[in-house]
Amino acid sequence: MVIPESLNAFLLDTNQIAETTEVFDLVEKTLAYCMKLVQASSGIFFLVDASSKQLVVQSNQGEASGLKLTRKNLDISDSFPGECLENKRVLTTFDFSALDAQNPRHLDMETFVGHSIRNAVSLSLLCQNRPVGVIQLYNYQQLPVDLLEFVAGRMAPELDKLMYLLESRNTIRRLESLIGIMGGIGSTLDPTKILQLIIEDASNLLNVEASSLFLIDKESGDVTLQLSSNKEHTSMEHAVRVPAGKGVIGYVVQTGETVIVNDAKADIRHYTGVDSQVNFNTRSILAVPLKSHPINLGANRGSSLEQIIGGLEAINKRDGLFDAFDIKLMQSFASQAATVFQIAQMYKEANDLFVDALKALTAAIDEKDPYTQGHSQRVSEFSVAIATELGLDAETIHHIRIGSMLHDIGKIWIPDRILKKKGKLTANQYQKMKDHPATGEKIIGAVPMLKEESSAILEHHERLDGSGYPNGLKGDQISLMGRIVAVADAFDAMTSDRQYRQAMSVEEACQRLLSEAGTHFDPMIIQAILKAYQKGYIFTEHERDRS
Repeated sequence: MVIPESLNAFLLDTNQIAETTEVFDLVEKTLAYCMKLVQASSGIFFLVDASSKQLVVQSNQGEASGLKLTRKNLDISDSFPGECLENKRVLTTFDFSALDAQNPRHLDMETFVGHSIRNAVSLSLLCQNRPVGVIQLYNYQQLPVDLLEFVAGRMAPELDKLMYLLESRNTIRRLESLIGIMGGIGSTLDPTKILQLIIEDASNLLNVEASSLFLIDKESGDVTLQLSSNKEHTSMEHAVRVPAGKGVIGYVVQTGETVIVNDAKADIRHYTGVDSQVNFNTRSILAVPLKSHPINLGANRGSSLEQIIGGLEAINKRDGLFDAFDIKLMQSFASQAATVFQIAQMYKEANDLFVDALKALTAAIDEKDPYTQGHSQRVSEFSVAIATELGLDAETIHHIRIGSMLHDIGKIWIPDRILKKKGKLTANQYQKMKDHPATGEKIIGAVPMLKEESSAILEHHERLDGSGYPNGLKGDQISLMGRIVAVADAFDAMTSDRQYRQAMSVEEACQRLLSEAGTHFDPMIIQAILKAYQKGYIFTEHERDRS
């Protein structure tokens, strides 16, 4: 007999196991001790997942330990260990030799364990009549019922306490992660970057194999895959598209409901078309709608409407099944993420409208002179290429893009008879032309949000040696933005046709810039535009025409 020789030894053994402070250690030691008591060939310790009514394997030892279990969970309602729990019995025995060999549960259990079974005993761990776990021991040789029931009663509250502590720690950890995630999402107004953050963070937050973000196609009503943490999903030549109302994601987007599917193949809503397109095996899904909250637009424009803009899927949970807390996390995450994305989209649309309006304005200015059509846009592109080559930050590059686009806005007040004059300008007419930087700066000065761009407008004709206008600034008195736009403006002017001369070749223009480096233009900026041109980042007016 391997039963302890005395009750004191038995109590000492069980007390030592009960002092364990980690769930996994308690489970391992309890299972090993129970197997020793009954001399079982193998055993499995299941934890109870009440939300999904599943028994989840936490430990398997003996013969079963050397085999890969065919699954990691069993249905409580359709398994031998679950029968013990449903009957609220602490101990239940099964004589497999007396069972019908064709009994589905009999066959399923042997397949699950991975070896033949003569007999089995299920030991329920009940805490205040609530199941927390079940131990199943296979092919036992003796059955000290009283000792097993004592072990179950002793370990059940300890396991319940440790699981509660573990769940609390995991909850805190995941909530901290959620707070950090939302902070990261709220730190950018770039819709593309927000989508990337959402998809990456959803995978980490739910501990899943993949996550996918779908947005509604407003024209067709279909949902299209925008991003997936599985890179193969979004690198396909054609977009993955789910017809309106189809699939779990289509159902979620259409109804606004949250859906858990722990067996995708058994759910008629599962759209296998996506799996076949991306060569992926979906086993379980948690899908939530991306629903934006109403946003107060201000300026007496009212509020935006609450709307579902898409859906988010977490696919194939790595550790067990999706549960109620996963739902809460995902819903909170998706709700906030959808709203931030909506704000970012509004910002992008407003910014695009702003830039388009500026392009229309500068195009109207360029149209006043047939020889300068497209000049402002090219100078903007050249200036951005220079700024990028210099390694300037995105915010500065944005101001340079806008400022260089508006650099000639002062010409709007120059009469057409001067702008379009084919002959030489008089002294007064030339002075009028030289007034356009200061005039432009006054125009822009009335728009507070364009304060940063004013130097590009005022200083693009200043020269390092002080020979420029309107203020004769020298050296570092000229802002970096002013020096950048000066080079971009000169390069485009030299490589474009004018009424008084043909365009220079790129080689001639580069030589002219280099000859005036240090006197008229900043040498560092000249080198930057030359590098940008060599890399193919910018094109002259004639190169555009040829393409």
